[in-house]
Amino acid sequence: MVALSVLATLLIWNAASLLAGVSPITGDRLVPGTLDVIRSFPNLAYYAPGSPDALLASSGAGTSVGAALKSLLYHTGVSALRLAIGLVAGIAIACLAAVLISWNRTIRRAFMLPAQAFRMLPLLALAPLFGIWFGSGQTGTYAYLAFATFAVMFPVAVSAIDHVPGYYTNYARSLGAGSARIYLSVVVPAALPGLRPGVLLSVAFGWSMVLAVEYISQGNGLGFIVSRAQEFSQINTLAVMGCILVIYGRFSYVAAARGFDRLVRWQE
Repeated sequence: MVALSVLATLLIWNAASLLAGVSPITGDRLVPGTLDVIRSFPNLAYYAPGSPDALLASSGAGTSVGAALKSLLYHTGVSALRLAIGLVAGIAIACLAAVLISWNRTIRRAFMLPAQAFRMLPLLALAPLFGIWFGSGQTGTYAYLAFATFAVMFPVAVSAIDHVPGYYTNYARSLGAGSARIYLSVVVPAALPGLRPGVLLSVAFGWSMVLAVEYISQGNGLGFIVSRAQEFSQINTLAVMGCILVIYGRFSYVAAARGFDRLVRWQE
């Protein structure tokens, strides 16, 4: 079934490429096909630190696949580090805030509306604001990634704590446990499996978030490649980056899912 799905996707993709036609500006296909993506991959070498200007990539001058891989690994490493820091900070702050707010039922109800409002925030549209507030340095990048992760995780964490079965606390109370001990030793650990959707969504969406902030304010990273490719109308390079980000998102999602399942394997 997987092979059939991949084949169907490739057929639809290449059919759309043929039907879309070519750009009157660059002569590239408006929807690059599979072969266009493969042929354009070596042009990523032009985005390596110290390489010639990215404009050369649109002139047809080729380079080696090895140099392209080195360039891709460099920018991937930069983006992955930023993403990891943003995810860890955002998830930690969101979980801590949810634990503190959910301590009291009245406070929890008061903050449920703001928690749900976070789901409606146009996170990608907020990226330029963080550039204005914090400048183009790393601080703004990390702050935006942490905030975007927090916006995804916070309502999930509050909901996970809120949906811990009441009989868990009743059993602990019948054994003589106090309120603080019940909350920290029973409620919080029991809510951990409920964080799974938020963590996986944050990881999968994280690549889009880091791409957005790098596109606007950074001189390296995957978003920088997209920014330069868009500036010079390099449609094929944009398609290459789209495919790469889909792959990164998929593998990150699977790795996070497996890691989280091992973390909460006790629930089985």
